[in-house]
Amino acid sequence: MNPVRNLCTITLGVSNGVKRIVFFCILPLVLWGIGCSPTYPKEKLSASLTRLCKEEYGVDVSVQIVGKTIGVNVPLEKLFDSTLKLSPEVGDKLDGVILATSRAVLSTDDPPDFYVVVARDKRIPGIELKLIRYIQDIRRLSYGDLSRSEYTKRMLFEFGLGLGIFQEESDRFHLEEVKLGEFLANQIAQRIKGHFEEELDLKKETDVKSVQGEFITPPAGSRENGFGRFVVTLDVQKRGIDIWGRLGMAQEKRILEASLSVILEVLQGYRFSVFDSVEIKTPFLNHTFLLSRDVLELYRRKKIHLSELLLPNDFNFSPLDAELLLKK
Repeated sequence: MNPVRNLCTITLGVSNGVKRIVFFCILPLVLWGIGCSPTYPKEKLSASLTRLCKEEYGVDVSVQIVGKTIGVNVPLEKLFDSTLKLSPEVGDKLDGVILATSRAVLSTDDPPDFYVVVARDKRIPGIELKLIRYIQDIRRLSYGDLSRSEYTKRMLFEFGLGLGIFQEESDRFHLEEVKLGEFLANQIAQRIKGHFEEELDLKKETDVKSVQGEFITPPAGSRENGFGRFVVTLDVQKRGIDIWGRLGMAQEKRILEASLSVILEVLQGYRFSVFDSVEIKTPFLNHTFLLSRDVLELYRRKKIHLSELLLPNDFNFSPLDAELLLKK
């Protein structure tokens, strides 16, 4: 297990730096034509992107392609300034690399589904910043189908030690293919945590230790059928003088309501329906809320209410009952 893997638990300086990168890489993308003849053929994509980063932005990178994911390794001499924020030079270089990567994947004959840009500090082994973007989101922004604020929320980023990106023995870039289900699970976790930190009432009442997301698919060759399930684990405690950090029923309802709102926002936004259920784990309450896809849709349509979902562990309808309710 990685020693540190804090999705969204990053310093304010890094967060602001990432937002800066996202902002400055939005406008130029709209100017690139989508659907033109490929400028970067599939077989030359890695070499072309490496050359583009060097010639136009002065950045030495290495590129890997695994399945439908392209990864760009950006080793840097100085990831932080003296205040432990992303240094301006780093921001400029990452701007260039992200822009070059976006240009390349939008102008190839076999575009990947995801890109992963990884910046690492050559002075401090293990310090890494990873950005992940779904290519279709770039296209939707270019078509005017996404707002800038929504586009910004859809980028995943991790910062910390030992993210598993590099193998220490050889210092070799180690890229794993990104799958949409896992990407959405991590995005749900990132957005829930951000929502809890930005929503004043929730922030006043609760202390978010961590939010983790997984997408679990049945093992290959197993007897288990289905698409897979989202698992969201909320480690949230009550603020205040209660040493046990216990939450009341009202706070419990607010946490579940906020979490479901984000989950529905992400799944609806991506039109993602190839899943069987959503499991929300709340260790602080020793509860697990298991909602089938049909139950989640009933809740979205307001055919069932939040109070009904607060019955832990066993809230579910038979497929027939859920189908009848959905038809009403």
